[in-house]
Amino acid sequence: MNPVPKLLFLALALAAASAHAIPCPAPIEVPEGEGIEASHHVCGALGVFTQHGKKGFFDPHSGAVVVPAQFDAVFRDYVADTLTPVMKDGRWAYVDTQGKAHTAWEFDQVSLFLYDDTLAIVGKDGRYGMIDRNGETAVPLEYDRLDGFMRPENGYNYLTVACKAGKCGYLDEKGKTVIALEYDDAGGFGADVAPVKKGDKWGYINPQGKTVQPFEYEAAEAFTHNMGSREHECVEAQKNGKRVAIDPQGKTLPENTRCELLPPPNI
Repeated sequence: MNPVPKLLFLALALAAASAHAIPCPAPIEVPEGEGIEASHHVCGALGVFTQHGKKGFFDPHSGAVVVPAQFDAVFRDYVADTLTPVMKDGRWAYVDTQGKAHTAWEFDQVSLFLYDDTLAIVGKDGRYGMIDRNGETAVPLEYDRLDGFMRPENGYNYLTVACKAGKCGYLDEKGKTVIALEYDDAGGFGADVAPVKKGDKWGYINPQGKTVQPFEYEAAEAFTHNMGSREHECVEAQKNGKRVAIDPQGKTLPENTRCELLPPPNI
């Protein structure tokens, strides 16, 4: 059992999973030209094509090129209907559907916007903050860590671990501090509880910041959104050198409960 992993930008995987929950359609038409390779599926507002090592946008209905191939990368090959992160010369910026940049080419970490009125997490030189859909800085790049948005099972707002000056708490998807930065470490809300650390001990809190498991564990796992392959929906913590199973509501399960990953089924 490992302590809580620090997975920066887990939101990226979650956003991609959300975008692909319904199979993405194939384009009706694709652009033609020397060296052009078009995406086989289009999940966003426009398709992405590659030409001579560069990427651009195309209209999946007509096949017309909307933005000529000029980017080194398009984040997750997904073009949003507002701003999309694209890369040039090793730096990311956010562009609109016409390819116009609405931020400087300055980021080394980017993410997608989860839905309307939410912010996107960005990083530059080891500092993290958030921008809005106009490309304006909404949360200054002053955090040492923003893990990425996860949503508790009970329908609360999306939350991300946020750490600054050695203390961790949680921000929501609009950049508001919802749980004060008062912990020495923290894990994500993949369920109704998240592991947090005070001193050398871990406990679990709920989305209101209330302690639901006391700070008495030497190590604690965080829930993720992909735990269907477990025999029981639980994670493990360690207390006095012994394993303890914790359910998604933060309750301690019977001693013999197994949370280990099961082998994949035979197909």
